[in-house]
Amino acid sequence: MSAFPRILVLAAAASLLSGCAFHSFLAKRTTPPLLAKQAHADTTDHIAYMGSDANCHYFYHVRLFSIGGSLKIPVSELKLKHTFPLGHGEPRVVWNRDMLLNGG
Repeated sequence: MSAFPRILVLAAAASLLSGCAFHSFLAKRTTPPLLAKQAHADTTDHIAYMGSDANCHYFYHVRLFSIGGSLKIPVSELKLKHTFPLGHGEPRVVWNRDMLLNGG
């Protein structure tokens, strides 16, 4: 296993052990530019797409050394090419700002 997946697994485990996890009902509304500003391509801080429902796309901001956050953007404000129903797909990392701003 390379260093990146190992760190990703550690970050996920740390989130679960600390009681931090994605919750759609706690998701804070944000905008595409603000979410894109938070998207990084490094190994300690990234945005994961968690799925969509009829109203919103959901994301989880994973931070290795601090608490992450559940986020949502109305579907009318962000058009994504590849979506899946919330809770019925494998979360995927949004690698960079261009993926968010150009529909991932």
